[in-house]
Amino acid sequence: MSRLKFDYVKLGPYRRPIIPVRLTYGNNSINTQALIDSGADFNLFHLSMARNLGLNLNINKPIIFGGVGNKKRNLTGYMGVLDLMVYSKGSNIEFSTSIVFSEDIPSNGFPLLGEFGFFDHFEEIHFYYKRGKVVLQDKAN
Repeated sequence: MSRLKFDYVKLGPYRRPIIPVRLTYGNNSINTQALIDSGADFNLFHLSMARNLGLNLNINKPIIFGGVGNKKRNLTGYMGVLDLMVYSKGSNIEFSTSIVFSEDIPSNGFPLLGEFGFFDHFEEIHFYYKRGKVVLQDKAN
């Protein structure tokens, strides 16, 4: 069982549980930072990342969603399956997961790690807001 600890990242007056992740599809990888969001139903990344990885998305099966930012209309994305690795200080946890990729979200915002596709891959996720820490513990094999 692996346990990874991260410090919150300070953005202006706020602290956020933003962690480093690596997306891999085939021989292509992208390192980025993503926000752990217990209010997000699924993982959500900008469509440009799927394109950069060479991921072919089925545009005939759009995912319609809402609730991101202050958008009042429905947003559209496309589901892809790839490997996601969370890493910290020489340790990592890696798993295959679904991610919704969308052009309807800001390209300069943080990707979201949500309930389906992230939280469900861990035994426990602890948020220690006052201490500015988040701890991820993977499921026992």
